[in-house]
Amino acid sequence: MKPRNSAEVEQAGSIGRAMAEVIGRGAYTGSSFDRRIGTVASVGNGVLDIEIVAGEGGSTLQGIPMTTACAGAKPGDRVVVDTVDRHSLAIGIIAG
Repeated sequence: MKPRNSAEVEQAGSIGRAMAEVIGRGAYTGSSFDRRIGTVASVGNGVLDIEIVAGEGGSTLQGIPMTTACAGAKPGDRVVVDTVDRHSLAIGIIAG
Protein backbone atom coordinates (compact mmCIF):
# COMPACT_ATOMS: atom_id res chain seq x y z
CA MET A 1 0.00 0.00 0.00
CA LYS A 2 1.49 3.34 -1.04
CA PRO A 3 1.33 6.33 1.28
CA ARG A 4 -1.30 8.78 0.09
CA ASN A 5 0.37 12.01 1.21
CA SER A 6 3.47 13.47 2.81
CA ALA A 7 1.98 13.17 6.30
CA GLU A 8 1.73 9.39 5.89
CA VAL A 9 5.30 9.26 4.58
CA GLU A 10 6.49 11.21 7.62
CA GLN A 11 4.51 8.98 9.99
CA ALA A 12 5.97 5.83 8.43
CA GLY A 13 9.46 7.30 8.76
CA SER A 14 8.82 8.20 12.39
CA ILE A 15 7.67 4.66 13.19
CA GLY A 16 10.76 3.24 11.46
CA ARG A 17 13.09 5.53 13.43
CA ALA A 18 11.40 4.60 16.72
CA MET A 19 11.82 0.88 15.99
CA ALA A 20 15.48 1.36 15.07
CA GLU A 21 16.05 3.19 18.36
CA VAL A 22 14.45 0.39 20.39
CA ILE A 23 16.52 -2.25 18.60
CA GLY A 24 19.66 -0.15 18.86
CA ARG A 25 19.52 0.28 22.62
CA GLY A 26 19.19 -3.46 23.16
CA ALA A 27 15.58 -3.86 24.22
CA TYR A 28 15.99 -7.50 23.24
CA THR A 29 19.14 -9.08 24.62
CA GLY A 30 18.40 -12.68 23.76
CA SER A 31 18.49 -13.67 27.44
CA SER A 32 16.02 -16.22 28.70
CA PHE A 33 14.06 -15.92 31.95
CA ASP A 34 12.21 -18.63 33.83
CA ARG A 35 10.40 -18.56 37.20
CA ARG A 36 9.68 -21.86 38.91
CA ILE A 37 8.43 -23.14 42.25
CA GLY A 38 10.42 -25.84 44.00
CA THR A 39 10.76 -27.67 47.30
CA VAL A 40 13.86 -27.24 49.44
CA ALA A 41 15.68 -30.59 49.70
CA SER A 42 18.60 -29.34 51.78
CA VAL A 43 20.14 -26.12 53.09
CA GLY A 44 23.84 -25.28 52.95
CA ASN A 45 25.92 -22.19 53.70
CA GLY A 46 23.97 -19.60 51.68
CA VAL A 47 22.81 -22.16 49.11
CA LEU A 48 19.86 -24.50 48.66
CA ASP A 49 19.26 -27.79 46.90
CA ILE A 50 15.80 -27.47 45.36
CA GLU A 51 13.60 -30.17 43.85
CA ILE A 52 11.68 -29.02 40.79
CA VAL A 53 8.83 -31.17 39.45
CA ALA A 54 7.73 -30.49 35.89
CA GLY A 55 5.35 -32.66 33.93
CA GLU A 56 6.16 -36.34 34.49
CA GLY A 57 9.79 -35.73 35.41
CA GLY A 58 11.74 -33.60 37.77
CA SER A 59 15.20 -32.54 38.75
CA THR A 60 17.16 -31.27 41.70
CA LEU A 61 18.93 -27.93 41.37
CA GLN A 62 22.02 -28.14 43.55
CA GLY A 63 23.92 -25.33 45.24
CA ILE A 64 21.49 -22.59 44.26
CA PRO A 65 22.38 -19.24 45.85
CA MET A 66 19.62 -17.53 47.79
CA THR A 67 18.64 -14.02 48.75
CA THR A 68 18.23 -13.02 52.40
CA ALA A 69 14.49 -13.60 51.89
CA CYS A 70 15.33 -17.33 51.94
CA ALA A 71 17.66 -17.21 54.98
CA GLY A 72 15.14 -19.11 57.12
CA ALA A 73 14.46 -21.82 54.54
CA LYS A 74 14.34 -25.40 55.73
CA PRO A 75 13.79 -28.74 53.98
CA GLY A 76 10.20 -29.03 52.78
CA ASP A 77 9.67 -25.29 52.30
CA ARG A 78 8.39 -24.14 48.90
CA VAL A 79 10.55 -21.47 47.26
CA VAL A 80 10.48 -19.28 44.16
CA VAL A 81 13.45 -19.81 41.83
CA ASP A 82 14.33 -17.33 39.08
CA THR A 83 16.68 -18.39 36.31
CA VAL A 84 18.27 -16.00 33.82
CA ASP A 85 20.14 -17.83 31.09
CA ARG A 86 21.74 -20.62 33.15
CA HIS A 87 22.02 -18.75 36.47
CA SER A 88 19.42 -19.60 39.11
CA LEU A 89 18.65 -17.75 42.34
CA ALA A 90 16.17 -18.65 45.09
CA ILE A 91 14.34 -15.39 45.77
CA GLY A 92 11.65 -16.14 48.35
CA ILE A 93 9.87 -18.63 50.55
CA ILE A 94 6.18 -19.21 49.86
CA ALA A 95 4.07 -18.83 52.97
CA GLY A 96 2.47 -22.11 53.75
